[in-house]
Amino acid sequence: MKDYTFNIRIAKEDLDTIRANAQKVNMTTTAYLINRALCDNQILVLEDLRPVCHELRKIGVNINQLTMLAHQGRIACVNLTELSEGIAKLWQPLNLLTERTKPMKR
Repeated sequence: MKDYTFNIRIAKEDLDTIRANAQKVNMTTTAYLINRALCDNQILVLEDLRPVCHELRKIGVNINQLTMLAHQGRIACVNLTELSEGIAKLWQPLNLLTERTKPMKR
């Protein structure tokens, strides 16, 4: 429960920057400031994960197609080297990202 008001004096440019940063992370200015002040970790904004999601979808489609062909008996053995390399390329940056970030409280 928020039951206190806290007022500060701040330059307009600084306030504009704070508001812009809060908007980037889809938070209110109050929530953004409280989070920045009370949390040890930084607020991380992932600008665009569309390329990663696209690659993961392509890999999933390929796996589904191979599974369907194997169930139909049309293929017996598959070389998954390219698929394994694709997953490795996606896994490394995602793994680094999860190591650097923690869930953020709102």
